[in-house]
Amino acid sequence: MNNVMLEHIMDVLPTVLEKNKKLFKDKSKKKDWYHRRKYFLDKNSKFLYNVRREVKEKYDEDYSEAELFAMQKLYLLYPDTLPKKLLSLPWEIIKIILNLYSIDKRKFYTDLALEYQWDESKLEFYILNDLYEKYLGLIQEINDYHALTQKNVIPRMMEIQTLLYEEL
Repeated sequence: MNNVMLEHIMDVLPTVLEKNKKLFKDKSKKKDWYHRRKYFLDKNSKFLYNVRREVKEKYDEDYSEAELFAMQKLYLLYPDTLPKKLLSLPWEIIKIILNLYSIDKRKFYTDLALEYQWDESKLEFYILNDLYEKYLGLIQEINDYHALTQKNVIPRMMEIQTLLYEEL
């Protein structure tokens, strides 16, 4: 996906939403989590169908609903300004990072993915092995950020986890 298309999609999402203001208004009587989620997913599928149609008309490109959902997530997480560092990563890596709830966590993995040029499997490995949480634990234990950076703890932690990764 190129930047022009990304910018267009970021413009199309709010435009389509504006045209369909009532689309996400829940009129169902059932208010439990399951029914609300089902209702949202049904409505969001219709919404993404409209976005897909507009993108296809303008660029003659056809994206899957999963791809558009990832682009929608990018827009919702960063409605004002898209982070340049994140966008400099490959799209497959961006999609993984978008699944992280915490802004700090997304920034942490974005920085490391850029610095160490991770592919998707490496990124997933470190996320699943809680590198971020271990890093936070070390900061709390040491309670001195300068000591932490001077001891090169993050590269060492990654080294250890990489050895584990290679054994799998």
